[in-house]
Amino acid sequence: MRLRRGELVWAVRELKRILDGVLAAFAAVLAVQRMVGWRRALEERPPVDLEAEREALAACLVANELDPLLRPEDFGEPLHRSLAAALVTGAVTDDLMHAEVVGYLRGLLRDHDREADATGAVLRVAALARQRRALAAVERAQRELASPEGSHRDAADALRSSLVLLAGGASESGAEMGVLRGAYSFRRRTP
Repeated sequence: MRLRRGELVWAVRELKRILDGVLAAFAAVLAVQRMVGWRRALEERPPVDLEAEREALAACLVANELDPLLRPEDFGEPLHRSLAAALVTGAVTDDLMHAEVVGYLRGLLRDHDREADATGAVLRVAALARQRRALAAVERAQRELASPEGSHRDAADALRSSLVLLAGGASESGAEMGVLRGAYSFRRRTP
């Protein structure tokens, strides 16, 4: 079967149109899979900045006290949370007595620049902790709304608390942090 030039051009254009449709559909499938992967990654791991946590924790260890803007539960890494709790309580638990933890602390303090200001890292850790608490409040509201026994009032309260956590407010430790146009600011409250 021999095609004339016009028929060949038409066949090539038709094939290109079909392939463009297939590629567009394939790209859409890949985009959806990528978005599902991102969502799954966000669901599996709440926002945590390990470098900021390391820097903030090292500064707190050097000062021998937890920064007033932070609480132990603000740290996403369980080891960092345990170390911060030990700073607050002054008691070292058995899980911190392992040689691996001591080696980690040595490395943490060795890598810490004592002349650097750790305020940015502290603010980052506090802000991400706030985001994690707000995400947990949103998830509680979602569960309340999905539950047949759930109350719209409870869901609204959970959402309100998540907005308060994100918008600002005081931490229980004596410092205030605010967010204005994506910039974090803080001040220490005086008694």
